[in-house]
Amino acid sequence: MKAALENLEQAAVEQQCRALRLPAVAEQCAPLADVAAKQRQTYMRYLEALLAAELEERERNTIARRIKDARLPRMKTLEEFDFSKAPQVPATKMHELAQGGYIERAEPIILIGDCGTGKTHLLTGLCVAACRQKRRVRFATAAALVIEGAGRMEASWELKPYLEAMLMAADRPVTLEALAQFLDVTEQEIDAALQEFEADLLAADAIGVQVRHRGRGGASR
Repeated sequence: MKAALENLEQAAVEQQCRALRLPAVAEQCAPLADVAAKQRQTYMRYLEALLAAELEERERNTIARRIKDARLPRMKTLEEFDFSKAPQVPATKMHELAQGGYIERAEPIILIGDCGTGKTHLLTGLCVAACRQKRRVRFATAAALVIEGAGRMEASWELKPYLEAMLMAADRPVTLEALAQFLDVTEQEIDAALQEFEADLLAADAIGVQVRHRGRGGASR
């Protein structure tokens, strides 16, 4: 009789949690109640544990949505990058960038290097780090961005994911002509904007990756 009553009570709680959209509370209320009884926890301690479980679940779901919406080519993190095999990559700088301060300050990052040197891995790792901070991120090849956006500037809803992104990550080169068409500016204007990075581009190491971070105080490695 007692077990049947407890089952009815649990079913009622789970139904109410579904109506309130509290899935973690519904899932954890019974197990945490058993723990609370064994440890003789107070009602407030039990409630705190339930709410903490709900918050943790929501945070995991938010991060998972951010990563899915980012459209990453594959899931790679900075933790998985072997800096010992790429001594040209400043590990300290990459971990500093992963904290996201450059996003808040709207500072550009350029990764320079030959194919197969880890640029996409590093860029993806920065995107994942931003997603873990629950920032909106969008990853795209530069060419795909131009193709997707070409002729759609009037349909702002189609470009909304790009416009709302806190971090826009563009991978792979694109011609100045295509980029100028997408941005509705002249090639000369784009070329002028790239002049400050020209020395870095010419000095790119073909066997490594160079990180260029344009902060408010100027470029840094």
